[in-house]
Amino acid sequence: MEYRNLTDLELAPRFILEKLQSFDTTRLRLHLKLHRRRDSPVSGYFRFKDCLIVAAVRRVQRFPLKNRWPVATRPAPGWRGWAWVCDEEEVRDRDELLVWVAAHEIYHFLRHTRQVPGIQRETRANRFAFEWLREFKAVRASATAA
Repeated sequence: MEYRNLTDLELAPRFILEKLQSFDTTRLRLHLKLHRRRDSPVSGYFRFKDCLIVAAVRRVQRFPLKNRWPVATRPAPGWRGWAWVCDEEEVRDRDELLVWVAAHEIYHFLRHTRQVPGIQRETRANRFAFEWLREFKAVRASATAA
């Protein structure tokens, strides 16, 4: 695995690397970054051709932040198409935000390399990211409580 942490964060990158230990990451290229974009607190992508993941969080961000993304669809009322089913989790700092965006992109890698079941959908990646975020929060809470 090619890994670059170009952030000033330590907790989130350590958690991400620990979570990746149970997967085959020989083809993975993971770059964690900070960005200055004003339109979004996070940005990220997974490039299929060379398995590059870039996950970035805004350098300066106000917290807490409502992290709300669609995780499924359901029939709309009156059978008029489809409606999003969203999940929401409050994010308290850049570490939590980085875990979420990195996990989202990592899902795409894991699905592409057939290491997790499911289909290659944004909603599935969002659901996977929320699972990692909640686990990160629990691990951090137990570490501070001890």
